[in-house]
Amino acid sequence: QKFTSEGEYVTQWGGFGDGPGQLNQPVDITIGQQGRILVVDSGNDRIQQFTAGGQFLAQWGSSDPGRLVAPSGVATDEKGMVYIVDSTRRIHKFNSDGTYRASWGQPTDNQPRFSATHVAMNSEYLYALTLGSPYSVKKYTLSGNFVTRWEAEGGEEEYGDIADIDLDSQGNVYVADTRNCRVQKYNENGEFLTEWSGKWGGEGQFQPARITLDGDTHASVSAGIRVRKFDADGTPLAEWVVPESSFGFIPPTLVFDKAANRLYVLNGHAWR
Repeated sequence: QKFTSEGEYVTQWGGFGDGPGQLNQPVDITIGQQGRILVVDSGNDRIQQFTAGGQFLAQWGSSDPGRLVAPSGVATDEKGMVYIVDSTRRIHKFNSDGTYRASWGQPTDNQPRFSATHVAMNSEYLYALTLGSPYSVKKYTLSGNFVTRWEAEGGEEEYGDIADIDLDSQGNVYVADTRNCRVQKYNENGEFLTEWSGKWGGEGQFQPARITLDGDTHASVSAGIRVRKFDADGTPLAEWVVPESSFGFIPPTLVFDKAANRLYVLNGHAWR
């Protein structure tokens, strides 16, 4: 589903199934080269690529090498390379056309096996949000070399079982921590900077499940059936209900297209 930055509905596409352009448990979305949309179609073990208007272009991940198993997160770099995490606990790297390049994340002496769920990146580094004991963020070079890691800052549950990660243009890292009702901000080396916390909204909890940044000025956060827009200090500015959404296992997933000033919302419950 496609919206303006203020939440005005533009268009939508998708539908349940395993054919080209159809979706089954879509869980993540990002912007690729030429404004193309990449969707993690987890239930079909694949990535699908669309135009900004929703026309199906390509799919990959269903064959070796580079076979995906229940993928959960996707990000792209400035060269168009696509990075995907899946349930094999690895990060897979592809060209923009889906050609497999490499994988990493297997255990080594100084880098234990991890369960990455979502990734975010800039021109130099990739950050993987990992669920385990403890929950943490891991930082890699774009060639897969491990740089550093850090754990959640406080919180009764640390990062819960649903969370997301994104970066601003300065390289600061934002983590949406659902179970603790907060968004946390770190610098690029993992130093804790601040957090936005609380059960926002008069009608009940606002537990942030997904987050996307438009650069440095605004963040859009999804929770339940709503998307809420914040300024850079965490002050709520606006909110709207995602059409055809419902409370459940798959929260709406977000990505902001800075070039087009459009917000894309992946609605897993409506397969759109």
